[in-house]
Amino acid sequence: MHGRYYQLREAIAEPKPVQQPHPPITVAGAGERRMLPLVARHANAWSSFGSPAVFRHKIECLRRCCDAEGRDCDTIEKGVLVPAAITDDLSTAAPLIQGYAMYQGVSEDEVRQWMLLGTADSVCRQIDAFIAAGVTHFVLTLSPYNFDVFERFAAEVMPRYR
Repeated sequence: MHGRYYQLREAIAEPKPVQQPHPPITVAGAGERRMLPLVARHANAWSSFGSPAVFRHKIECLRRCCDAEGRDCDTIEKGVLVPAAITDDLSTAAPLIQGYAMYQGVSEDEVRQWMLLGTADSVCRQIDAFIAAGVTHFVLTLSPYNFDVFERFAAEVMPRYR
């Protein structure tokens, strides 16, 4: 497809538009009393945010909820919504850290624990910690939209996980 402003070549439409019996259902939330039981009962995927330690705890709670439902917890995709700041100069990430801390109502130190922050090597270590906690899916947030961070992530981090 060639348009005036955009061109599209060899595009793959995934997921397919019609899925049987339905498109996968993702539930986002972290509440242990109401949300995680709903995830165990109904969702194909679950998404939340927090540090690897938070995910380790939440996934264990989800596992108990799945056991109560007679469901295999490993059939649920576990995603983290994670801000990213891939940089060699951590001072450039200060506004992002401060913004997320204010938005979430937590300390800057806590925000640093659940961000992908620093050099590509550091970010890979952080991703590995999330994977070890049981995370199976990553959703990067780039706010404000910093395409340089995404391009660097694509070039320096993603190839290590293919």
